[in-house]
Amino acid sequence: MQQEGTRKRQAVADLPVSSVPLALRSLLRHFGRDHHNLTRRLGGSGPEEKMMDTSVYYHEAGHAVMAMAMRFTVNEICYAPSDTSLGYVQWEYPTYLTESSRTWVVLVFLSGIAAERIFCQKQGLPEPNNSKNYQTDLRQVGLHLKELQTPKSIDDYSSIAENFLRQPALWEKVESFAALLIQESAINGQNWLKEVAEKVPRFSDFYC
Repeated sequence: MQQEGTRKRQAVADLPVSSVPLALRSLLRHFGRDHHNLTRRLGGSGPEEKMMDTSVYYHEAGHAVMAMAMRFTVNEICYAPSDTSLGYVQWEYPTYLTESSRTWVVLVFLSGIAAERIFCQKQGLPEPNNSKNYQTDLRQVGLHLKELQTPKSIDDYSSIAENFLRQPALWEKVESFAALLIQESAINGQNWLKEVAEKVPRFSDFYC
């Protein structure tokens, strides 16, 4: 089954696979962890507002990295503001889910919120609590929790997602995708996404 945001852009140009690594290296070289430079690319009336805007890119990057860590297929990462959402990650998971794999799906849906929380904490910003994407994510989480035999609380799953993404090897990937998304708005070079996904540490290596 394919999961995606509530609104798809009518046309998304496929980012040339050969250009993505170069664009990513360029972004990391210019911005790196210097978010003061990065925020000049964004809207907002002041530094804090711009930084809060930046958290949206981290939200989508968090979903993508967690899905890759579960070895689910990620087809597109997109920043596309609408009346109902600010972006989406198009990803796939098996039609028939085991108890474990359904838990992984829950963690993917919660990882956007987790990534935003980590970003805001690192930047000394107030915790975001009004993202348009939150309602959609939490609705999906609720549906899957109903199907689990022994579900944990949402807070428990959120803590697992956040602690996992805080691992340096994972957070580096989140930062890289967020930086690239700021420049490109859509990341959909599928060969490149597949190549990157294979380098993301597996969730099962950290949690059995």
